[in-house]
Amino acid sequence: MPLSQKTPGDYERLAGFLRGLSLRFRFLATLESVLQLAAGIILVLLGSYFALELQEEVAYLAFFYAVGGLFFISYLVFSGLKRAFFHPGLKKIARGLEEKYPQLRDDVTNSLSLFEEMKKTGKGQVSEGLVAAQISKTAEEVCAFEPSRVVNIRKVLRHFKILFPLFAALVIVLGLDPHFLNRSLALITNPFSTLPQKRTTLTVEPGEATILRGTPFLIRVKAEGHIPEKLLLEIRPEGREVVRVEMKAEGNSKFSYRIPSAQFSFRYQAYNGRATSAAHQVRVVDPPEVAKIKLSLIPPDYTGLPKEEKEGGHIEALKGTLVNLEAQVTKTVREGKIVVDQKNQL
Repeated sequence: MPLSQKTPGDYERLAGFLRGLSLRFRFLATLESVLQLAAGIILVLLGSYFALELQEEVAYLAFFYAVGGLFFISYLVFSGLKRAFFHPGLKKIARGLEEKYPQLRDDVTNSLSLFEEMKKTGKGQVSEGLVAAQISKTAEEVCAFEPSRVVNIRKVLRHFKILFPLFAALVIVLGLDPHFLNRSLALITNPFSTLPQKRTTLTVEPGEATILRGTPFLIRVKAEGHIPEKLLLEIRPEGREVVRVEMKAEGNSKFSYRIPSAQFSFRYQAYNGRATSAAHQVRVVDPPEVAKIKLSLIPPDYTGLPKEEKEGGHIEALKGTLVNLEAQVTKTVREGKIVVDQKNQL
């Protein structure tokens, strides 16, 4: 009589018990993986607190920590999925059972191997009766064990010894810094946001200035470090709305903007997304006016004519006459010029 018809019940009992152990083992592994993942995530979040605090002193610390944290969490996820979905096979479960209970010796693995061998060949060197007896004896011994004692689900509780303190520490940190979780998650999910950006330095010319009303004013900016593609200029006239214009790129990291006719005093500064220059003040003033002109005419000695004083800018005198000019202006000036016949300047 073929073995498969003689002892199907004993083999199915043995295989069913082992499949039950496999299911319990995978369930236990899944629970342990979930708790390990939770503890790992909390640990990475807590560690990011120090990485964020020290990122000003150590430029790339937060970036490398975030990358390492992502690899660590990814490893836990992959390991948990592998343990949850990987089926170890009956023989592996049998060897684990034999290691835990040495009294079984190799009976479980031998029973599985003999059954498979006899099923393939139909006949073997060992009699079917001995094989059937071996499987029956092994099934009785194995099925006497309680599955809950072989794979104890309570082993999962040991992970709470680590998880509870980590969770308590997280609650304390959140109490001290309510925004910590948002900053930490932003760090872990986007490590590149912590990389130090290349700085842009903007130097403005001419800086502070005083100009006459109605005259043009040229602003130049030189960028150093990270050179922006475009640069904006913010002009704040006194008592008027802010004006923002795009500066003209001149090449060689230089930008310029020309105000055709300045009418009001204003503050200005250049900026882009990375940097802002210092703000400078430009005073727009009215030009001084000549309020009064006094002329003193001293004719040559040979004429015998007396000294003559006139007001105005038109002079008629003999050749060789000495002319003294006094001008009274509305503002203090350092120097002045005289235009003669609208051509020459003195």
